[in-house]
Amino acid sequence: MQHDSGTKQALLEKYRQGINELDEDLLKLLSKRRKLSLKCAQQKQQAGIGLRDLKRENALLKRSLAAAKKLELPAEPVVKIFQTIFEDSLAYQHQLINSQLTEQENNQNNLTNCQSDRQTTEKKPDGNNLPAQNIAILGGKGAYSHLAAEQYFSEPNIQYRAAESFSEVIELVQQGHAQFAVIPIENTTSGGIIEVYDLLLDAQLFIVGEQALSIEHCLVGKSNTQLSDVDTIVAHPQASKQCHKNLQALVQAKMELVESTAHALEQVVTHGSNNMAAIACEGSAELFGLAVIHNQLSDQKKNFTRFIVLSKTPHLPNIEASCKTTIAISTAQTAGSLAQALSLFSQAGIQLTRLESRPIPNRPWEQMFYLDFLGHSEQPIVAKLLNDLTEYCSRMEFLGSYINRETYYETK
Repeated sequence: MQHDSGTKQALLEKYRQGINELDEDLLKLLSKRRKLSLKCAQQKQQAGIGLRDLKRENALLKRSLAAAKKLELPAEPVVKIFQTIFEDSLAYQHQLINSQLTEQENNQNNLTNCQSDRQTTEKKPDGNNLPAQNIAILGGKGAYSHLAAEQYFSEPNIQYRAAESFSEVIELVQQGHAQFAVIPIENTTSGGIIEVYDLLLDAQLFIVGEQALSIEHCLVGKSNTQLSDVDTIVAHPQASKQCHKNLQALVQAKMELVESTAHALEQVVTHGSNNMAAIACEGSAELFGLAVIHNQLSDQKKNFTRFIVLSKTPHLPNIEASCKTTIAISTAQTAGSLAQALSLFSQAGIQLTRLESRPIPNRPWEQMFYLDFLGHSEQPIVAKLLNDLTEYCSRMEFLGSYINRETYYETK
């Protein structure tokens, strides 16, 4: 028996060693792929082409699924693996391109500083470096919407259109002044952003993407500001909510709410004394030349905001991709109509990931329900579900199908 047990253990170790060797080969191949993707990025940059090519991603995904089928591999994990590879490749390309742009900008600044103070130079647009597209965001550079947009879009020459309110962000896209809008929809600490849900219903825009951003709030101020100096804190309402408990225990100060984190940072910069601080992340503070007074300000350690990307056209992803769909429904005013509508998801085996309700203006006690669920609108099972829902709904609005990026939330 001991001999038999020893043989089995030896075979197990042999198989494990084989797996270890395959894992090393996989890592080497991933490294080679990364290097090739960087060369592609450099060629795209020279040609003035955006880094992200959804058609190319969909074609690669389709080819990989066909190969997986021949190898008798299940589709779902293959899709997730390749989507993760795509996201890593884009992040890697974006990081290196940004570092090159920063180096070029620093070199240009050094050259400008060496010139006479009386000389002024006007930077003329280069035909090869015109903005690839306009993105509407709340606030401006340094705002969390700006950070989320930078993570989602990979083109180096994007022009950001700053707006003063969520409604203005949406209007910029509706009026054709921006191709996309990046706007927060929910936070893991403060919940859904009700103003955005209310605006979505009549915006006539589609959700074409999502981006989760780890929100690491800090208290920031001028370099000589101490915590004991602070008597006024400026912040966006959502940032204030997400740090309420920690702020109360940390400092006794008046809270002033502003339109965006970028506005908060601007106020601190232009304030005449050092007794004002803002709630922002460290990276945003650096953009404005401010310093961190106190970090880890969020009430919850794992604090994420989910942003959605809006467009006038749907931009549906590959039907084989891991997708999410968002709809808004108002159920018939009969007993059990909502329960019957929601039961359709269970019957179809479709997973609901979010349900948010909002009162309908001028219609007392009637609610609009916003639903996120896993699946693509063109998948037969989802198309049937949407058709069946109409039986129980007085109104239904399709808000978009897009790549499900919740898989990539960093939860460390």
